[in-house]
Amino acid sequence: MEVTKKKAVVFGCGSIGSKYIDLLSKLGFLVGCYDVKKIDSELIKDKVTFYDTAKSCIDSKPDIIIISTPPDTHLSCLEIAVKSKAKILLEKPLAASKEEAQNILKIYQNNKGRIWCVANMRYHNGFQTLDKNIKNLGKIYSATSYFSHRLSQMRPKAKNLYAAKKNEGGVILDCVHDIDLLYKLFGKLLFVNSWIASLGNEKIEAEDYAHLWLKNENGIHISMQLDFLSRWKSRGIKIIGENGTLVWESNGRKPELVTVKFYGTDRVIETYLENSPVSNDLEYNEMLIDFISECKNLQTVEEALEILNLALMARV
Repeated sequence: MEVTKKKAVVFGCGSIGSKYIDLLSKLGFLVGCYDVKKIDSELIKDKVTFYDTAKSCIDSKPDIIIISTPPDTHLSCLEIAVKSKAKILLEKPLAASKEEAQNILKIYQNNKGRIWCVANMRYHNGFQTLDKNIKNLGKIYSATSYFSHRLSQMRPKAKNLYAAKKNEGGVILDCVHDIDLLYKLFGKLLFVNSWIASLGNEKIEAEDYAHLWLKNENGIHISMQLDFLSRWKSRGIKIIGENGTLVWESNGRKPELVTVKFYGTDRVIETYLENSPVSNDLEYNEMLIDFISECKNLQTVEEALEILNLALMARV
C-alpha cells in the first residue's frame, strides 16, 4: 500500500516509536517526531523531522498521530493530540492507572472514530490462523496462553526499560496484548486469581513472572503464564475442545518460527503452519495499513480499558 503526501507524527522515538517511523516512511508518509530524550534519534534522523515541542507537531497538521511514549504520559500526549484533526493511535497499555485510563475514555467519547489502540498481535499470522480454525473445535473447554523471553534481550539495557519499572511496567502490563488475544477469541473476560513474583537477577522493580487465571462469560477456563526470564523467546495458545486440541506455537526471534496444528486422538489431524518464518515488522505494517484505512481489527478504547483493568487486578 503506497501513501503519498500524507503527514504522520510519532510521539516518542524509543524502540517501538522508531519502528513506526521506519514503517511509515516506507509507506510514503512525511514523518515528524517529538521526543524529550530522543533515545534513537541518530538511527532515524534521515527518516524523520524532529520537532522541539509537541505544539509544533500539531501545527504541522498531521493526518495521523501515534503516541508511543511511556504509559504514564499517554493522557498528557492525547490531550495535545486531540487539538489536531488527525486520527490517533495509542500504544499499549492504555495508561499506567485506572484514573488516567478513565480520563482517556472521556476524551475518546468526545472524539469517537478518531482514537484507536495498538493491537499488533491481532495481525500475527499464527494468531490469525488459530482464530480462523477455532470453529473446528466444537465446544471449547479451556485455553492456556504463554509468553516467555528475557527483558534485557528484548530491549537493550542502554535504553530506558519502562517494562522494568514498578508503577509503569512489569510482565503483565507489557503483555496486555496477550490478554487482548484471549479477549478477541473468547469475548469479555473475568478475573479469577493471579500469582506474581520477581524471580530473575536483572534488578527489575516490577514483576518478572506471573500466572493469571481468567474465565469468560460462558465459563471457559483460561490460564496464562508470562515471564521476563527465558533466554529463549516463546509464545503460544493451546485451546482444548470437544473435537480436539488447537495449538499455536511461536519460537525464536530472528527468525520467529510459527506452527499451528489441530490434534485429535493420538495424531495430528491438520497442520496449518509448520515452522513458518514471520517478521515482527509485518504485523506492525498490517496494523498501520488497517489504521490508515478502515480500522477493522484495531482495539477500541473501551476494549483497551477492560484489558487494562484485568491487568491491574492481576498485579495487586
